[in-house]
Amino acid sequence: MSSNINKTPSPCAGEGWGEGVHQNDSPLRTGEVPAVREPAHNIAIRVSNLGKCYQIYDAPRDRLRQFVAPRMQRFFGQSPKQYFRELWELEG
Repeated sequence: MSSNINKTPSPCAGEGWGEGVHQNDSPLRTGEVPAVREPAHNIAIRVSNLGKCYQIYDAPRDRLRQFVAPRMQRFFGQSPKQYFRELWELEG
């Protein structure tokens, strides 16, 4: 009997998510508890040059303007106007 692999959908394609869950070849006998892995406590993550920029609009109509106007301005050879201000969080 070969092992079963259940594929889980990937939220970010190509980023290592959704590797799948491997199941044991033999079914559990009555009263058996499956082995549980202990969490690794020695994992560390280092992040550098991380930032998040929010586009802050003065009015809801400015969102629509930002979507439409720059495309039209570029089409007519004008430099596009910006209808929002940037708010940077975690700028690094």
